[in-house]
Amino acid sequence: MTQWSDYTTGERIKLLSVPTIRKAERDLGGSLQTLLKVSAALNTDVSVILGQQAPRRAMRGADRAMMRELSRAVHDTAAGVGVDTVPPTPSELAGVLTAAWETYRAGDFVGSGVRIAPALREAAAALRSAPPDQRGAAAGILADAYRLAAYVANQFGARDLAYAGIGHAQHQ
Repeated sequence: MTQWSDYTTGERIKLLSVPTIRKAERDLGGSLQTLLKVSAALNTDVSVILGQQAPRRAMRGADRAMMRELSRAVHDTAAGVGVDTVPPTPSELAGVLTAAWETYRAGDFVGSGVRIAPALREAAAALRSAPPDQRGAAAGILADAYRLAAYVANQFGARDLAYAGIGHAQHQ
């Protein structure tokens, strides 16, 4: 009788995963946890598996890297993660956002995304540390940053990220 230790690593993975994958392939239901695990194993977003967006494999490496960073910035700032940095002054932040919007309007969506990801964190930090009489203006700047992040995400077909960005902008 074959012992578990006699199998290769690949054979053990296959034995453990095949029933789960077969269920998923036949749409026999599965938990959200299973769907998340499958998407992680396939190194893709759940939205790709659900058909909400196309795979990003066709993207260039720089585009994928920018989208990953933009996604982290949108979701982390909304959750209050990584916003404990020293924020720039409101005029500096306005300048960064203006440059990012100009880059977007010029059609350089990757360049705009590269600029807006750190600006989101800075804008969230600025709102967090703003005195009460300046919170409205700071929230407006953060909303504008979320809006641009959503526009960039939409250009790359990342509907889930675009919706998240617009939702966070509306919240502000």
